[in-house]
Amino acid sequence: MKKRRQDVIRNLIDKYEISTQEELCDLLTEAGYKVTQATVSRDIREMKIIKLVLADGRQIYGIPASEMARDRKPEKSDRIMREIVVSIDYANNIVVIKADAGMGPAVGATIDAMEFPEMLGSIAGDDTLMCVMRSEEAAADLTKMIKKMILEY
Repeated sequence: MKKRRQDVIRNLIDKYEISTQEELCDLLTEAGYKVTQATVSRDIREMKIIKLVLADGRQIYGIPASEMARDRKPEKSDRIMREIVVSIDYANNIVVIKADAGMGPAVGATIDAMEFPEMLGSIAGDDTLMCVMRSEEAAADLTKMIKKMILEY
């Protein structure tokens, strides 16, 4: 029962912009799960669910990078990138991504979850992410792909 409930929570967080435990409880109740706020709180802690800050300042629940890698949801990654990436460019084999203030780690988690084989690693600051690629060609490819993600609607 707990595993199924947590799968439903994961799906709800992916589908809706949920800001509070109360909203999550209501959605779970609509889905047929009778839960208390304490149960939802435990599930959030166990699932290591995080809060994301959107460009407009609202906070919503998000799935951590390790979960995103396991259950990739490209449409959610695209939305996250579109809402918080300000610019992207590369020099040699280094890609630099600028994001809204405080969102560097969220961009880093999103990029890391995509598991690019040509990426050696990434370092996230408050509003900047640096990705070290194996080659300049790989840096150009990653830059092109992310630009496409943030420009498509």
